[in-house]
Amino acid sequence: MQRTRSFGWKRIIFESIPIILLILFVVIDQVSKAYFRQLFEDKKADITVIPDFFYLTYVVNTGAAWSFLADVSWGQTFFKVLTCFALVVFVVFYVYACKKDYRWLRFSLATMVSGTIGN
Repeated sequence: MQRTRSFGWKRIIFESIPIILLILFVVIDQVSKAYFRQLFEDKKADITVIPDFFYLTYVVNTGAAWSFLADVSWGQTFFKVLTCFALVVFVVFYVYACKKDYRWLRFSLATMVSGTIGN
């Protein structure tokens, strides 16, 4: 009886690690974005990391990748719906991975979903 109980707790902990990582990655992403937004809005200039080589510049992208469809009002709606659909597909794959006990697939899907939510 004791052995089964410890196996159950280990499994519950291991099953929750990808979800905890997903939440952690989303929080880190949002906090870092807020930090750099605050940092750059105050300075209104580039930040030099390595002189004459590497600078950080704050740019707001109002569209999709590389400002694709930035001037089209329906474009933002389209990509938001597409993102929701992609998240649903990833959740279905995640549930499938949990049933089949594909551990690495769960971790990789958790990182992919956190990146999708962050963007």
